[in-house]
Amino acid sequence: MAFPSLEGNYFIITGAGCRMRDTALKLEPNIGLIRVLEKGTHYETLWGNDKPTSELPSHLAIHRTFVQSRSELNSIVHTHPVPCIALTHVPELRDEKKLNDVLLRMQHETKVFLHDGIAALDYFVPASIELGLASEKKLQDHRVLFWDNHGVMATGSTLLQAFDLLEVIVKAAEIFLTVYQSSRYPESLTDEQLDKTLRAFNLLE
Repeated sequence: MAFPSLEGNYFIITGAGCRMRDTALKLEPNIGLIRVLEKGTHYETLWGNDKPTSELPSHLAIHRTFVQSRSELNSIVHTHPVPCIALTHVPELRDEKKLNDVLLRMQHETKVFLHDGIAALDYFVPASIELGLASEKKLQDHRVLFWDNHGVMATGSTLLQAFDLLEVIVKAAEIFLTVYQSSRYPESLTDEQLDKTLRAFNLLE
């Protein structure tokens, strides 16, 4: 798969098989700086780990969207939070509309920070180009994406901004599961409560 629009771009990316907890202790063995070459068909490692994550095709496909139509975004955080993966095992939440209707009502913070909603994909083979292309399409209109039985991807203008969105969605998933596991279904915020909140934050006219 070629990414000609990314030729000459530099990316800092985690290495294959590396643990994030180790990255905090020592950078060089766990992340690498790469440059995309030859019309997006190859890359070279300039520093650090020379074996990028197996999800590199997915990440490059998404960065292609950033370059072409979402220049305000340039960072991706992909991880495997247990609460979010657990939600993909709840049959009624495999529908993207239902997932949004549930999670965006768990607390005001979720709706405020993710007023553009949450995207979700059916299961794809991890590290496949098909997963990358499907993710690229979904993230043209969203900043957070659920991968069925796999994990979550959050995007932002910085890594911290992407991590903040990830933290918000994990918290919403934890709230839902905490109530759900008590054999009760969350009552959730009402439309009126959400509208008042969004108006207070100047997100709704």
